Amino acid sequence: MNYLNYVFYGSIILNFLLLYYCIKMFRKLKEIQFKANRDMEENNIELYTDIELVDNSFTLFGDGKEYHAYILDFTEIEEIFAEGRKRDAERMAKTAERYERNKLNNRKRNDRAKQKKDKP
Repeated sequence: MNYLNYVFYGSIILNFLLLYYCIKMFRKLKEIQFKANRDMEENNIELYTDIELVDNSFTLFGDGKEYHAYILDFTEIEEIFAEGRKRDAERMAKTAERYERNKLNNRKRNDRAKQKKDKP
């Protein structure tokens, strides 16, 4: 009984230590966030979330740099989705086939187990 008490109280102490360090880390993160927000306000930094359309690409940020994302082979969106639907249909067919095969194997295995159990 004495050993269990030591384990119980030890786990309580470890939980309090863990809670203490979690709170300490949370306060440090809040302090870092506060400093970052203060610096942003002092420097009048604004975050741009506008998406500007350019040809077949787009810029993600309004910072003057060009960030482009291209479709390499110039296929249309519908063709890309059609390929994805075809691939998904093939995967679903394979999964259904595997499911049926496993179901049949399990049924055979269960029947054999019942026969062994029923034999005297």
